[in-house]
Amino acid sequence: MKEKLCIVSSERKLRMRIVLPIAAVLGFVLSGCATRQVPDPDVRKEADRATVMQACEAAFGPPVDQEHGLFEVDRHFVLEAKFDESGRLEQLGILPKHWFGDSHPEWDEEEDVGELTVTQYESLLRRLDGIHPKGPLVAGDQSPVVTGATLRRRDVYERAVVVTGDVVDDTRPDDAPRAIKYVMVTPAVDDGEVLGAGEFEEPR
Repeated sequence: MKEKLCIVSSERKLRMRIVLPIAAVLGFVLSGCATRQVPDPDVRKEADRATVMQACEAAFGPPVDQEHGLFEVDRHFVLEAKFDESGRLEQLGILPKHWFGDSHPEWDEEEDVGELTVTQYESLLRRLDGIHPKGPLVAGDQSPVVTGATLRRRDVYERAVVVTGDVVDDTRPDDAPRAIKYVMVTPAVDDGEVLGAGEFEEPR
């Protein structure tokens, strides 16, 4: 009988030695969860925007308009970095300066508004990849749409959709090289679905 009591007593002590450390650990974890602060959405927003703006500056130099996220590309074009309300990158655009004539009168429309060659376009895409990698091409546009003097192409990549506006001019010879008015890159969302499956914002 004494042996049984000793065994039961030993088992109880062993259980207590196991349970007490576990309870202490759980208490520490729960205490940490209760006191941990949730990141401020405004702080995350500023951090996301700042990261993209730094990448833009690394690729194109200091912004010429910090408020509107504009960076100099050349005498005719600027890079515009657009963000949604959460601070996530919404679109990168290589756009004509005269589109921003309202806020920058010095960029108002001129006779020579500039065009990108295919070589310049491909070079710019590589620079934009340093800001947001678009991944490999998934589907090139087989049915571009002509609106006025612009042929609109929409190429789908793994992590983005690239829309370009090509010059349409009846006076140009049939074998004239491709001339591009603007480039818009819209990133994919987090789950892999590509934004831009619907409508893009029309050029100004």
